[in-house]
Amino acid sequence: MKRSNKINSIVTLIAVQLFTAMLSFGQSSNFKIKDGNMIISIPKTWTQANCDSTMNTLNLITVNMDSLVQMNLLGNLGKEGWKILSNSKSKNTIELYKPVSEIEGRFIKSMNTDLLKKAQESTTAYVQFGRNKTTFSSIREDKDGFTIFELKGYTEASKVVISGSFNQWSVMQHPMQKTSSGWQIKLPLPYGKITYKFIVDGKWMHDQQNPQIEPNGTNGFNSVYFRTNHTFLLQGFESAKIVTLAGSFNNWNPTEISMIKKENGWQLPVYLEEGTHTYKFIVDGKWILDPHNENSRPDGFGNTNSVINLGHKTKFVLHAYPNARSVSVCGTFNNWNPEEIILKKTSDYWATNYIVPKGNHEYKFVVDGKWIMDPHNPCSIGSGEQKNSVISVEPNHCFSLSGFKKAYKVIVTGTFNDWNPSGYTMQRNGEKWELNLYLPPGKHLYKFIVDDQWMIDPGNPHWEQNEHNTGNSILWMESKITMNK
Repeated sequence: MKRSNKINSIVTLIAVQLFTAMLSFGQSSNFKIKDGNMIISIPKTWTQANCDSTMNTLNLITVNMDSLVQMNLLGNLGKEGWKILSNSKSKNTIELYKPVSEIEGRFIKSMNTDLLKKAQESTTAYVQFGRNKTTFSSIREDKDGFTIFELKGYTEASKVVISGSFNQWSVMQHPMQKTSSGWQIKLPLPYGKITYKFIVDGKWMHDQQNPQIEPNGTNGFNSVYFRTNHTFLLQGFESAKIVTLAGSFNNWNPTEISMIKKENGWQLPVYLEEGTHTYKFIVDGKWILDPHNENSRPDGFGNTNSVINLGHKTKFVLHAYPNARSVSVCGTFNNWNPEEIILKKTSDYWATNYIVPKGNHEYKFVVDGKWIMDPHNPCSIGSGEQKNSVISVEPNHCFSLSGFKKAYKVIVTGTFNDWNPSGYTMQRNGEKWELNLYLPPGKHLYKFIVDDQWMIDPGNPHWEQNEHNTGNSILWMESKITMNK
């Protein structure tokens, strides 16, 4: 009897907290607590944006609307225990439910779970480096920059759809066209990792012509394809038995990446994220520079490596120090190697251009062996000897905090920097404290620290409770996919 009362009290407490949050967002009509279950009502007329907004408000993984309406599929939300209420009275609404007692951890504690991380990674399919380890006939690139998928056979099927990471696993967005030998579709896709499946008359199947697969978390597999943006080429060496590739993109593993032998030499199409990459070929055990790439750089350890630059250049400038003998810059973008990126001296300053991948990076200048922060960059992270300057490449969000004119120091921190209490520092801009950062797609939790006082964002109504009962602000970044040609 005591145990039953305790459970009921917990359910009541959670219900009160849930409804408080719902009312604060002005969406209480879409939620209810009944018979110990939380019920979410989703009108079939909702757009995907309506659904995403509601799910984000509740800190839930979103669901694809056409998959839900047409086939009653919940995707990753179903993996978390949510189900469709079978006795829903309205034909225009779908009701999802889950026991309130099972929701406690999600609404009362932090959302930073392995399940959510895996779901987000599956959606964005982000990688720094990738290659197709074998050739297969079901995918090809055309001259206009489109990717063509083909499914051989199944000519008697009435409908075939391709679903994957590029369309949030939609079951309707990309129907394939019937051909004399099967089905085909041409899609504008970004460079990088693509995970996908075919849906043949409602039955999901991975690409039988593509041997590259990975577990999908539900005792099945997804097909994997890398849309490549660079081809390594080593001409000649026809008599070599084994040629491999190693570089900064694979921790210089000499046996992991094998080159493909062609009539005029060796080649390998790969995907590389934007940035500066160093590499060498290994021909029958002998390490060599790329003889057809004039761009090379010493690594500071007595070696010289070939260099590939992909993306836009970032300019590093250090003013003053006219009598310095040498100035370099290093940071998280080059594993803090102080000998690799050398600045050139002009009449007024030291400068160099270096391609840094998008993201937030820590760095320092090294002047005649002495490590210093960038005196002209007020943004930093860390403290003491561990304090570094910070640069954000291709920032996509501006953190803003109004007021606090008398504050000495304002910091924003969160899951994007492991809740570091000493960074990132914000800058005063008129009536606001602001800072531009790059945030990857997915959910981010954060707080401001105003003169050592932690606080949630007063300008953001979206927050969740944490283990300290002090709350964390919530920010969702959408994945914006555009075609690269």
